[in-house]
Parts: sequence; C-alpha cells; structure tokens
Amino acid sequence: MSAPRGLSRWPALLAAASLVAGAGCSSPFSSELDPRPLEPVERGEYDGPGPELASAQRADTWDVERLARVFYTRIVNRRFNSIATFHDPALRELFASPEAFADYFAAFADALDSAHFEALRPEAAALERISVLDPDAVLVTVRFRGQNSLPLRWWSVELARTDRWERADGRWWIIPGKL
Repeated sequence: MSAPRGLSRWPALLAAASLVAGAGCSSPFSSELDPRPLEPVERGEYDGPGPELASAQRADTWDVERLARVFYTRIVNRRFNSIATFHDPALRELFASPEAFADYFAAFADALDSAHFEALRPEAAALERISVLDPDAVLVTVRFRGQNSLPLRWWSVELARTDRWERADGRWWIIPGKL
C-alpha cells in the first residue's frame, strides 16, 4: 500500500523550505565568496592597535594591513553605480565623516568608470604595498581587476589605486582625495 498522495510531498517541501530559510539568514557583510566568520573589525568592534606588540611601526603596518584587507574585500563584487552600495554601513565605518565617504565613493566610482569596469564592479582586489609615511600615516596601494565594459573586449581591466590611511583618536581612517 502506498502513502497517501499529499504525504509523499512533505519531505521535498520541508527540504525546500529549510533551504529558503537558511538563505536569508546570512550576514549582510559576508557573501558566498567569503564564507569565513566576521572578524571584530567587521562587526564594528575595532579599537585601534593593541599595545602588546613590541615594534610600533610593524604593529601599525600589520594593523593597517588587516583593516585594508577587510575593507577592500568588502568592495569586491559591489556595484559602485548603485545607491545600495553607497548606503552600506559596512563600507562607511573606516571614514571619519559621511562627507569623507562620499568623496571616496565618488572618486572610486569615477576611476572604475574611466578604467571601463563592467557595471563599475571590481571582481578581485590585491594589496600590493603599504608604505609607512610616519607612525600615524600610511599609503596603501591596491590593484582591482574586473570585466571590461567596452564592446568586443573579452579581456579583463585593472585599476591600481593608492589610498592614504591616517590614525586619529586611536583609530585608522581612510582619507579620501578630491575629484
């Protein structure tokens, strides 16, 4: 004797419902490409460099490198011609003011457009260099790669960008350039 017609569908419906429910429970800052748990800086718990490291300059470089990796990883696969990206609080937390973030966002979107990034979306970022200017200022050079937006161009495009980071009030901030 077979199961009643309606009962044979229950396992499939429960499995589908659990997949749909699980898909909506992810963090707004993580993605399928980055399944690792959030670091304290990604949760907004960054308090500046720790005093337990011996060399101040090496500690600063390590701290900025960690913050830069988090920030530039957040930028990857984001559309910079989207208001949702502009209003994302995860991208704003390393800027001292909303105006500083708006300046950075506009300059970065313009650079992506000039480099012909498809949908103004970088697909990969690689830190190339961190240059220490003084104990409270560094230059971070990062290279972005993405799809070419020009017709009949199948190769990727790249953009090298150097950002200035400064420490003020015990925190590292990104200092944007003006357009």
